[in-house]
Amino acid sequence: MPITALSLASSYNPGADLWILPERKNCTLTQRLDWYLNFQISRAAKHEIQEIPERVKSIISKCGLPDLDFIESKKECLLIPSPNLLPNRWVVVIRGSDEFEAWVEAAFKRWTELRKPSLRMFLPSGKDLADFQKAWRKHSDYNDFNVILDA
Repeated sequence: MPITALSLASSYNPGADLWILPERKNCTLTQRLDWYLNFQISRAAKHEIQEIPERVKSIISKCGLPDLDFIESKKECLLIPSPNLLPNRWVVVIRGSDEFEAWVEAAFKRWTELRKPSLRMFLPSGKDLADFQKAWRKHSDYNDFNVILDA
């Protein structure tokens, strides 16, 4: 079954455990879904991560634990559990959707890290199915999922 585009009317229907979205600024559908998610996407974008105190860094180093870099992880994506808010299990917002190929690569990476659940991709504004298929094929031949085009 090839990658297919779902209509906007069908975009909120059940059928996929993981929904991957671009940033709010690059997709009107992400803005709409933010309302259903109680504005978690908007709040996360404004959240300031505090620097880890030097004393804690010293303890982590002495214990031989890996460095914790919360600032870098904030830049990549936002994972929201959503089974009580939407007909899915998770929503992942991938940041950096200005560079489409890098965005698709990041989406593939997150999907793989979550052990490849059933998938629905919401594409950034201005991107079509052909653009997505070309970028996706560079990472995987898996194609049993739907995409939603943002007009």
